[in-house]
Amino acid sequence: MKLLCICLLILASTANAAVNPRCSSNAVSSVVTARLLNFPHEVDHCQTLGALPPGFGRILDQLGVLHRRLEAYLGVPFEQLVPGGIGIRFSPTFVYESTPSPGRFTIAVQPTWTGELDVEDTEYIHDLAHIITATPGGTLYQRLLPFKGRLTFDETFADALALGMLGKPVLQGTGGGVLPPVLRFWRRITTDQSFRDSFRTFYRFTYALEMLKTCEGLWSAGSMTSEAAYYCHDFELWRIFYQPLAATELDVEFRAEHCLNSVGNLIPYVKCDPHIIGIPVNSFVLDLQQELGADLYRGLFSKILLAAEPRHGKTFSCAFGPTERPVHAFPVRVQSFVRAFELLREELPRSQQANFDEAWKRHELSILVKLESYELKQAAAAAGTAELRVFFQGPGTATLKPGDACWNQLPRAGGGCALSCLETE
Repeated sequence: MKLLCICLLILASTANAAVNPRCSSNAVSSVVTARLLNFPHEVDHCQTLGALPPGFGRILDQLGVLHRRLEAYLGVPFEQLVPGGIGIRFSPTFVYESTPSPGRFTIAVQPTWTGELDVEDTEYIHDLAHIITATPGGTLYQRLLPFKGRLTFDETFADALALGMLGKPVLQGTGGGVLPPVLRFWRRITTDQSFRDSFRTFYRFTYALEMLKTCEGLWSAGSMTSEAAYYCHDFELWRIFYQPLAATELDVEFRAEHCLNSVGNLIPYVKCDPHIIGIPVNSFVLDLQQELGADLYRGLFSKILLAAEPRHGKTFSCAFGPTERPVHAFPVRVQSFVRAFELLREELPRSQQANFDEAWKRHELSILVKLESYELKQAAAAAGTAELRVFFQGPGTATLKPGDACWNQLPRAGGGCALSCLETE
């Protein structure tokens, strides 16, 4: 039986250290089973010295191999990437997990699962990328924190790590051998995908709607299986959040503005699916490295870490209060993910820089730049608001008094007390 789905869960770990040597030797802190017919509920199998349930040892060995490959690829000990090790939770859920746990991810299986499972390496490394960039205390957590939560970064980076480390297209599957072929959806990244597409491609509900239509087709054709019915039932939850758009709105040339919410902010999953946003970016890297005959991902990862440093950030000049006489003016620095690609280009020979520029145009990555421009403005505004909170708790109380413009006021929409931040470099 193949892996059905890996759903990432992130918060801080409180799990006890693994007692079972099969767990600890593979950097796995816990293996919990929940709501499964053949296993005890909420039992951590790593907290016993006895034999693990059938099949579990093989799964742990598969994960251990991938953990060692990852630390060799990144040049960082795994325990520094994920302090305390990875926690695993086997649970019958596909789309949502109601009880997120720190430093742990869920492998979704059927309720009748018996313990046999083949870990799909590209999917696991993709989700492991999310964990190592969101585990407090981890080596990469603090360094990549400036980019976390961005539409342009999270899924793009996760796919990049899987592509770079494993050297094969990411096949992000939600279906395994127990599901009908039409439900074995894969996200495949090739060398010819670009942002030159319709808004429908990047719309956050497109994939879910396709799966729901497929499920309806199985029911009407009398081809539905019990495993597929369970999977399709979980997907019905998407209907709760569905925001219908007319075909005339979806079947138009994609622009960065399509991803903005009603107040002009760029927030993942509100309008655009970050999984799909990342495809043209990684397609560009695959295309360019094939053209140059070189592995660009290793260089890109080092440049991402450099771009996350303050010295490579962009400066915004912020002012609070009346335009003609601001109450408080100050600069803020915001890190740019796109800067990593600029640094990668600068390292290439001049002749290869021309290849870079041509590939950048082929994949329409000017849209990536535009998308990030909205994210940078939002990040600058957030940093500016944080600075104002400090200001009003300290010097602002000394320099302002009741009756002065913007006395003890944080930014608010409109009026003379708004915060404005403009990029200066």
